[in-house]
Amino acid sequence: MTYSAHDLAVILAASPLMLSISKPRPEQLRAAIAQQARNGGLDAALAICSYDMGRYPDAGRRRLAAARRLVAQLGTQYFQSAEEELDDPRALTVYQPFADLIAWADKRIENRTRRTHWRGSLLIHAGRQLDQSPIARELSAGRALPGVQGAIIATARVVGCHRAQQDTTGRWCCQPHGFPLFWHWELADICPLARPVPAIGERNLWKPKPQQLAAVRAVQAGA
Repeated sequence: MTYSAHDLAVILAASPLMLSISKPRPEQLRAAIAQQARNGGLDAALAICSYDMGRYPDAGRRRLAAARRLVAQLGTQYFQSAEEELDDPRALTVYQPFADLIAWADKRIENRTRRTHWRGSLLIHAGRQLDQSPIARELSAGRALPGVQGAIIATARVVGCHRAQQDTTGRWCCQPHGFPLFWHWELADICPLARPVPAIGERNLWKPKPQQLAAVRAVQAGA
């Protein structure tokens, strides 16, 4: 599923529905989640809930509790079709060779200086810049990687995010692809594209244009 029960409750709590006063029908709840997700997704919902908790702590807590109860009553599976409708992909520009290591090798951690609350479909965009650091050369050594730049080369899903941690022996987690002191974005369901889709990247998470999404889907369909 794109969202966990907690994520769904946060999105629902950020919606305009009067959860504690009225008794919304299940289809209203699903529509509210879909609409709120289209209006900014989990990041926006978290910002709204954080604001409410800070300014109106009692009301904010009651609203989130009511949202959790409603999600628990219906179950996350009920919202599956709504999630698929609203699964509005984002894209992430990754320098080579790290983009290829995600698409064609075993890299399932993307290192970033900021955390992300985004969960869902992600397009992997290979940036035009080549990382020539020693770690980049080490991780790509001996691999026959395409090296395409300036194009979307794979699809994935962001399924989690955590800060790099050390175990009791001092070893950092997620080796060899997870770097110390960074936020580790957890990736899954990697699917390289048979044909790259040219695109200009942006900083941080970015929203692909409709024509870019259409081109990616055409490649996936074998067109």
